[in-house]
Amino acid sequence: GNFLFLAGSGSYTKLPRWKQDRPVHDDFEYSTDLFGSLAVAALQKHPTDKPFFLYLPWQAVHGPYDLPPSCSCVACTDVERLYCMLRDSDGWLNQIVQVVKKRKMWNNTLLVFSADNGGVFAGNNFPLRGEKHTNFQGGMKAAAFVSGGLVPNRLRGTRSNLRIHIADWYSTFASLAGQSAADKAPISPLKPDLNHPHKDVYQKNMSWPDVDGVNIWPILTGQNMSRYDAHHELVLSDEVILVGKYKLLLAQPDPKLVKGFPDNYGWKTKQGNWIQPAPSFKCGIAKDRIHFLPCLFDLESDPREERDLSKSMPEKLSEMWTTLNVSTLTRYRSRSPREMLG
Repeated sequence: GNFLFLAGSGSYTKLPRWKQDRPVHDDFEYSTDLFGSLAVAALQKHPTDKPFFLYLPWQAVHGPYDLPPSCSCVACTDVERLYCMLRDSDGWLNQIVQVVKKRKMWNNTLLVFSADNGGVFAGNNFPLRGEKHTNFQGGMKAAAFVSGGLVPNRLRGTRSNLRIHIADWYSTFASLAGQSAADKAPISPLKPDLNHPHKDVYQKNMSWPDVDGVNIWPILTGQNMSRYDAHHELVLSDEVILVGKYKLLLAQPDPKLVKGFPDNYGWKTKQGNWIQPAPSFKCGIAKDRIHFLPCLFDLESDPREERDLSKSMPEKLSEMWTTLNVSTLTRYRSRSPREMLG
């Protein structure tokens, strides 16, 4: 079943909630505790001889920093509040794991825990640059880990530097379940036309691109893995593309945020203080969508994005910019049916 709320960045107890397709008006339990208890209850009832898929996107630790009932913090700082919220969700994750283990399902389970973006405000992305709302690594390189009995013994407790996209998990889960992730349209998309960049190659809803996520499980668990085995080239947004070790950053997602949150473009220390770039370091901070000041970074030698190579490597800059522009010709924006638009 489904239990959810259809809103964002709101109270952990007062956001309108839905169960299946009906609104729920009498449930004001702290959301982490509510979703955690529902997950535990579902797993306790699940037949142990049948596979299960559980999707649990915590509201924590998104703002506002509403304290869970289990937290006794008084006059807390935002960082202390965030820690309380994180500890609460961590406790529920432990309960979920213990239920799966107790019911003898752990050995055949894969647990994936992933952020959807970098931290912001009380969060800290040290040593990376930037926060959520930026195209720097601190906003885009999210923390994640995998666990469960499916993880080979030789890999437990190790780290992986494999470049993946969160969309890869769909293809990976489908493959592990013995299913194909392919979703080919009955009508092939039209060929892109450089002379007509606004041409709708998908002809409204008549066509769509196939799933481009990668089944990363054989790469993660294989021998002699290379960082770029899943994605040598990866378009991350309208403004960012990765090719091998290089990253091209044209601008930030929203020019207004450049003025509204200037700290976001520097480096936060472990102690929570900000170090700002030199005034001359202006690449990637275009204040409109016409005049760009591109950044080019070597993420292997410069993971903190401190050295712009755009002036010293103009050919690489041009090559990656062209690739990014061409990718927009086949970009797909999903279209909700008219009856779903509110």
